[in-house]
Amino acid sequence: MTNEELISSGELELYVAGLLPDKRNQEITERIGQDESLRKEVEDIENVVMRLAGEATTSKNQEFSEVLKKIVTDRVSADTKVRALDTGSKQKTFPFAKVAGWAAAAVLLILFGIQFQNNSEITESLNANVEKKEALKDSLQKQTFELNYNENLLATLTSENTKLIELAGQEISPDSKVRAYWNTVQNKVIIDAKGLPEAPENMVYQVWSLKLDPLTPTGIGLLENYNSSNALFVLDNSNASEAFGITLEPAGGSETPTLEQLYVLGTTNS
Repeated sequence: MTNEELISSGELELYVAGLLPDKRNQEITERIGQDESLRKEVEDIENVVMRLAGEATTSKNQEFSEVLKKIVTDRVSADTKVRALDTGSKQKTFPFAKVAGWAAAAVLLILFGIQFQNNSEITESLNANVEKKEALKDSLQKQTFELNYNENLLATLTSENTKLIELAGQEISPDSKVRAYWNTVQNKVIIDAKGLPEAPENMVYQVWSLKLDPLTPTGIGLLENYNSSNALFVLDNSNASEAFGITLEPAGGSETPTLEQLYVLGTTNS
């Protein structure tokens, strides 16, 4: 069998796909090793199929049948057209040997297309697993943080260095009440604000450390995003506080307290 006959037979496509019997596969391997033109033909087959297999599995605008037509077009050269048996004769014949090559090319494309599709599905599955793993990791980190936070909070609340201060409702909101837990060693104040009404839109509660004589307020923090399910706040306070008060202020807080909006107040020696 000549090189041209081998190329026309479709065996090279089947060789690339690994579909030939072992004996024939070995024979073609030897011929390819001895013939540069055959080696180049095999490389061309691999390049065409890999490119078109990629199109078959990634294109959203192209039917798979169209890709099959492409591989036929790419693999069929000018001499595959209907030619005369005798160059001096007008009689034409169809190159049936080429049909085998086309069929082999189609089979090869399908095999590579399936492999591309499988690889794509595997990649998507791996990506999904990675995302799930990251989500689980984030969840565990959040739970660990919350556990540590709650443990530290409990330790502060039950410490012998923590003093409970009851903040009673004032004229604007007589039914309000807040508990402040002041740890004078850690310089922390834990505010349990669940006895306050929710702040109006664009307003925020602000906590003040007070010196009473003369009255000297120092802002120590805002109760941002306060609601019934988010009512515990930990604030820093290194002041020699004689009282704590909470006022309602414009969003972002104020430099000095708005006394007309004083919701709760309590002294540290009560």
